[in-house]
Amino acid sequence: MRARRILAVVLLAAFAAPAQAAYPEKPIRFVVPSASGGSVDVLMRILTQQLSAQMGVAFVVENKPGASFVPGTMDIVKAAPDGYTLGYGNIVSLAVNRTLLPELPYDVEKDLTLVSNCVQVFNMLAVNNGLPVRTVAELIDYAKKNPGKLSN
Repeated sequence: MRARRILAVVLLAAFAAPAQAAYPEKPIRFVVPSASGGSVDVLMRILTQQLSAQMGVAFVVENKPGASFVPGTMDIVKAAPDGYTLGYGNIVSLAVNRTLLPELPYDVEKDLTLVSNCVQVFNMLAVNNGLPVRTVAELIDYAKKNPGKLSN
């Protein structure tokens, strides 16, 4: 009796595997919650080209800009959990918005699964070369000594 059960399980497993569809079997949406043509968009298009080559499936980049990344991030949150909608998140959509927007319609920890750090972008603070400062400390000191001169 036990041998029959084991045989039945083995046969079911053998026939069940071919019935499962291979992933991916259709194009994958990749939501970029910023405007097309910007640095994030360009980097994500490079990333999706590489993913497409490795996975053998098309990636369709959809830009959903505006409102501190909220609409684009919500598009990712509301998508079916089937692996056919992926998206980009950054410090704004994943961390800063939780502090600045008390009515944020998503919870990063409950609504999203962060699977990879895909790019590192170093942001710089730059000033006009004619401004007599070379460090942040000098900039702060200059601003304090010259109220209203750095803004209008």
